[in-house]
Amino acid sequence: MRGSRSLGSTVPDEHQLRTTLEAMARSRLGDGCAIASGSLETFASAALFPAETLLIAAARPRRLATFRGGRACARAALRELGMETVAIVADASGAPIWPAGFVGSISHTDEFAAAVVAHSPPIRGIGIDLEKDGPLDDPAMVRIICRPEELHAAHDPSHPANLERGKLLFVAKEAVYKAYRACQDTFLDFQDVCVSLDESTGTFCATLVNRQVHGVVEHPSVRGNFARAEGLFIAIASHTQAEST
Repeated sequence: MRGSRSLGSTVPDEHQLRTTLEAMARSRLGDGCAIASGSLETFASAALFPAETLLIAAARPRRLATFRGGRACARAALRELGMETVAIVADASGAPIWPAGFVGSISHTDEFAAAVVAHSPPIRGIGIDLEKDGPLDDPAMVRIICRPEELHAAHDPSHPANLERGKLLFVAKEAVYKAYRACQDTFLDFQDVCVSLDESTGTFCATLVNRQVHGVVEHPSVRGNFARAEGLFIAIASHTQAEST
């Protein structure tokens, strides 16, 4: 799960989607978090710091728009937690570098951006991912993203139920990747993680199953929640200090 690999875009109702995101963030992270979101059009004139501009000096217009929207959301969420406006640069992998005492995550579709931020500690890592809720369009992608035990056992990977489940698992695993990357400096692949979805509660647990990766992390599982709203699959994963003890 390396980098941001958007598989679709949508134009959601901003108010309804913001309500869903806020409820998910509070449920997963408690009161010490903030989330900001909006359409990329809303952030078209949002200012960037010179250090941020350097990161996307050669970017095409669409990439510039998603970057600008993500940074604007991140700064809005940080301000809600009492942090002054600062540049949010990136490490060598492209992951945002958050101010000391905070951890966060950014996601976007081609039309919408969102960022979630929390105090650290107690939160050690957060991941958020947004994707269009349509099914995967290629059964080969199901095999790349999903472990056999994650799929509907009664159907083969090309069945519509597993094409849709594959997209949801993609979103959950991207959120998990970001949460682990923030606190472990560890890169994960899709097959490194097994996700168990509880559709009755909208929650999931992701367990590391790659023994080689398991040996370099402090905690072998991370939990999260997910939702389907306004044409999107949404997932938020987090790793807390308490879960590492």
